[in-house]
Parts: sequence; structure tokens; C-alpha cells
Amino acid sequence: MFARALLLFAVAVVLSAGCGSQTLQQQSKSLKALAAEGGLLAGDAARGRSTTVFTREHSGYLLKSARSSASTLTHQTSTAGRHLARVAARVRDDLERLRQSGSNRDEQRRVQHDLEQIAQQL
Repeated sequence: MFARALLLFAVAVVLSAGCGSQTLQQQSKSLKALAAEGGLLAGDAARGRSTTVFTREHSGYLLKSARSSASTLTHQTSTAGRHLARVAARVRDDLERLRQSGSNRDEQRRVQHDLEQIAQQL
């Protein structure tokens, strides 16, 4: 459990560094990583493999990065940029739902499914 916590924290730190100067391709890769990690975390929570506190805290780290990406991408004017901004908002919203899910395993499964779909599409 500690290794997963460390991994999630490291991903969040890396993704939050320099979000403002990333290209759309880099932003897309970052969002894919956030969605994939969030999906793993949601799946673990839904199967009872992580505690409520662990899920809340580590989804909070991922959420911080997702908020940064969503904020940065809101100003995109290209079609691809606007699409990525919508995806970033979905990732942000899903991670917020996960953070607030408590012990609601049905909600965690729904978040897992959505985040996994996003990661596959990016």
C-alpha cells in the first residue's frame, strides 16, 4: 500500500510541474496518465483494497493536477484544444467524485469505468 501511495504521489508531482507550458500533446499524455492512475485508484477502492482515507488523500493529489490542466486548457481556441479541455474537465470531475466517494463502491466503480475509458481514448 505504501508503494502505491508513493507512486501516486510521484505521478501527481510530475504532472503538476510545468502544466502551463505544455503542448497539447504533452497535456494529452498527462491527462491520460491522470485518468489511468485515477482508474487504478478507483478500482482498488471499489474492491476494498484501499482505505477511504488513502483514496481521498491520493485522489486529492491527482485532482490538483487535473484542476491545473483543466484551467490551463480552458483558454484553448483550436478544435483539438477545446476537445482536450472538455476531457480535462471530465477527468477533474471524476477525480472529485472519487475523492468524495467515501465508501460508496458503486460510485467508485462508475468513476473507475469512466476514467479507464478516458485513458483508452487519449
